[in-house]
Order: sequence, then structure tokens, then C-alpha cells
Amino acid sequence: MSPEQQLESPRRLSESMIWRLLSAFYESKGIRAWDDGIVPEGISSSNYTTDIYAALVAGFLRDLRDGPDHARPIVLEIGGGTGRFALRFLNQLTNHHFSRERTPPFDYLLTDGASSNVASWKESARLMNAVERGSLEIGQLRLGADFAIDTRSSGMLTADSLEMRPVVLVANYVLDAIPSDLIRVRDHELWEEHIALRPSENAPGGPLRLEEIIPDFTQAALKSPYSEYPQVNAVIAAYRSLAGDQCIPVPIQAIRFFERFLRTDQPFLMIAGDLAYTRPPFQAHPPLVFSEYVTCSVNFHMIGRLFQEAGGAAHFSRHEDQTFSVGAFLKPAGPAEFARTTQAARDLLRFFSPHDSCAVLEALEATAETLDYRQMIALMRLSRSDPESVLSCLPYLPAASKESEEFDRGQVQDLLMEAYRSELPSASAPRNLDLQIALRFLQMEMYSEATELLSNAMEERGRSVERLHLIALAHFRMGKRTQAVALLHEVLAEEPAYWGIPLGEGKDPLTVEQVLEQADEWHQDRLAVRAAVRALRRRPRSSAPSEGRAQHASLDGGNPPRDEDKRGEGE
Repeated sequence: MSPEQQLESPRRLSESMIWRLLSAFYESKGIRAWDDGIVPEGISSSNYTTDIYAALVAGFLRDLRDGPDHARPIVLEIGGGTGRFALRFLNQLTNHHFSRERTPPFDYLLTDGASSNVASWKESARLMNAVERGSLEIGQLRLGADFAIDTRSSGMLTADSLEMRPVVLVANYVLDAIPSDLIRVRDHELWEEHIALRPSENAPGGPLRLEEIIPDFTQAALKSPYSEYPQVNAVIAAYRSLAGDQCIPVPIQAIRFFERFLRTDQPFLMIAGDLAYTRPPFQAHPPLVFSEYVTCSVNFHMIGRLFQEAGGAAHFSRHEDQTFSVGAFLKPAGPAEFARTTQAARDLLRFFSPHDSCAVLEALEATAETLDYRQMIALMRLSRSDPESVLSCLPYLPAASKESEEFDRGQVQDLLMEAYRSELPSASAPRNLDLQIALRFLQMEMYSEATELLSNAMEERGRSVERLHLIALAHFRMGKRTQAVALLHEVLAEEPAYWGIPLGEGKDPLTVEQVLEQADEWHQDRLAVRAAVRALRRRPRSSAPSEGRAQHASLDGGNPPRDEDKRGEGE
């Protein structure tokens, strides 16, 4: 290939323009990169995965609590993306792993390099509520020769300000997206793998996107020393003993970021999940994926060796999976053993496979309609009430609960509320899980649970006519007619044509009271509600309201309002 055809001449991978293009991709896409399904997130942010991470951090916090005095620990998440992991992690840690004891004090700092992601977090009512409570801080991470974090309320944090504190570093699917190098071992000789870039044949003119670029690889003599870190150079030299032809990633930018914490006298725990090798052998082909974005597999084996050289240890899941490997890397301080952290890492990662959550979800999506109540509850529980798994069960849960003698109202509320607490809607994915859960509560005659959920949702996320409508229906079913009528009048005040037609107009006006009396069967969407109201308009005026209530009650098992609750309302 001639130099004129090249976008970039051969060089170390860490020096390539692809990382600049990758940063531009994440900046331009923002959280839509995940919400639109371009970049995967389901495995790394599932309730199942966050529960494992929370258990590891709980052990670390208990070890700190029972050890010598120390500064306030900080959990630093880099590459936070949508923010869903942070929300679910904090919920699991405080509501489950410290449900029976006071949570030791710590700070959680959620960061990302893309300012567009940080801006999205500031627009999230749920995340900002956590910020206002003091359980979360957000900031933009700036990587370079040194790093700094521009936080929302504490100003600029530097490496020096963090090195005096115990640190937990959380990195999911981010170390594969920051500059790395490649080393090749062939016949026990070491080479640098260099990358050159050229445009694809069908690339249009103008600025190129990553998917329009083709990488070419060549080898050059390995410079000695390779890096400024003797420990890294020693690990690379040891790879010379590997047989055959293997291409080895060197996560050099990640090492520059975390090695400062290895040099301090403070405890340091890093939990990372990524496309990663946990041990040799390495594949011969360069472990890069070029699509709309770029990833380079991470060398967890090398990172583990660096922790061991610093007096620490590395623990990996026994079930190896290069598409998402999880590692817990621990460096204690001084003679402290951090026994709880070590035991948690050994026990939990031993049988942990993050893909188990995907298997549960796939089973639910394929079979939810055929499952009985006990099976649904078991699978939702195994998923740790992950919202996706719960959503698969929701349409069929009311019928299954009515057919079961084992229906446990409290258990159902706990599981569904856990899913609600784990949900993080966004502007690009505005799923209102509270409405869907409340609808099923109503169908299972769990009226007080529905009103409690919806009231909390309005306090946290704001009023909406849909929430007011469902609360009104719950009150009506509990016999609280006055409150129900008042709420539906609020609905009409905010959106007069909420049911598809203005009420109280025309020759034969339909009143709010009639809606409550005869159109009290709830539906999953507004179109069905509109259809029910239109059908009510077509019903002869002589139809007795009690017949209408009885007919609807036979369909959904609901109860009409008690007669004693109607007295004194001036009907």
C-alpha cells in the first residue's frame, strides 16, 4: 500500500488516531450508544452482576471498618455510560448487603470521559435524587499524562487527592476502549505489533467513521525498555516463553491510570469486567473489533501480575468467557489481610458467570406464558429482580397468581419493587416501569401497593395523568369513591381528552362517575381505555350500573365499591 492510500502510517496501537475517533463516537452518541443497542450493556449492568460487585465491595468496607483508622473510602466508577450500573450497585449494596447493619461511610463517584453522558446523568431524576441524598457524586474524567475529575459539587479532583484514601475502582467495558498496545511473541521472539489505517473501498468522502476504516498490522523490533514501568517490562519479557504465535494486548493507558494506587500505602480494590484474557494462551490475530466503535481485549493476566508484584492478589471467575471476564484485583495495606474481601472474591467468582443472567432472561422470554406462579417467582428471584426479567413475567403474573395457592402478596411486592428501584429510564429510553408494575398490582387486587408505588413515582419522577389515572382506579376499587372522582377530575383538568374524547360534552355527556362505575377495567395502554369509553357511550342509558360493574368484575376479579363508602357523597 502506498503512503498516499494511508490514513495513518504504522505506529504503536496506543498512538493511533482510532482512540480519538472512538472518543468522538461516544461523545456524539451519548447514552444512545447503549439505549439504541449499539454498545452492549445488559450483562455488565444486570442486577445479577451488580449484586456480585456489591458483595465484593461490602467485604472490602467491612475489612476497612474493622481495621486501623483510615480516610473515607471512595468507590470510583470510570466509563459509567448510562449510569445504570451505579444505580443498581448502590441499591444492592445498601438495601441488601447492609440491610441489617449500618452501611460504613463511603463516597461513590460516577465518571465518564464523554461530557454528553455526564449531561444525561444531570437530567436523570433518579440519579440526581441520589446526588441530593449524598449517596452519589458525578463527574467527567479527563485522562492524559495525569488524570483529573471535574465533579458537580466538589470541583476538580486530582490523583493526589485520591491517593490518600482507600479506593475501589470499578471498570466495566471501559479498559477495552482506552489506548492499548500489542506485543507479538513468535518462536520465542518478541515484536511490537504496529497498526496502519486506510479507508475502505466504499467509504464516502469527508470525515470517516470507524466502520469505514480498515486496519493493517505489521511487526517491528520491540524497543527495550518497552515502557517506563519495570514491572510491565518484566511481564512482557516473561511472555517470551510462550509457544507458537500469539498477539498479546498491553493495557498501557489503564496501567498508567491505576498504578498510582498500587504505589500508595492505602488499600486498593479494582473490579473490572471486560473483553479480556485472564491467562495465556493469547490468540494469534490482533484482538481488536472494528465496527461503529472499537474494542481491544484487555490483558487481565498482566494486570493480575502487577497486583501480585505490589503484594496483592487477583481473582477471576472459574468460568472463563473472553466476551465478559470479571476480575477482582486487591492490594491490601501493610499487614492487613482483608480476609472478608478475599473470601468473597474466592467464593463468589468461583461459580459466577455473568451470562447466567442472559440465560435466565432468554428462558423467561421463551416460556413465561407457560410458567406457573412458583416458576415465575423462582426465575425472577434468580435474576435478582432484574427489570428485563421481571418485564418478561409481568403480563402473565396476575393470572398465574390467581391459579396458585402459594400466592404470597408480600413476596410479589418485594420482587416487583426491587425491579422498580433498579430501573433507570432515560430520554432516549423512557420506559415507565412503575406504570406497568402498578397495572399488575391492580390486577392482583394489590391496591394499596399500587397507590404506594405510584405516589413514590410521582414524588421522584413527577406527576403524570397516567399515574393519577391508575391511582384513581386503585382508590375506586378500595371503595374510596370521593378520592377517585377527585383524582380523575385532576386528570381531566390536565388533559381534557385523556380518554380520547372530551367528557361532559355533547347531547349525552359521559361523566367521570360513569367512567368509574362502568369503565373500571384497566388496560395496558390508552387506546384500550379509549375503546372502553367509546363502548360505554354506545351502551343504552337504561343499563344498570351494577350490571356493568358485575360484568367487569367477572373479567378481572375486581371488587365494586362498598355501598357504605358512597354515603354522603351527594350522588
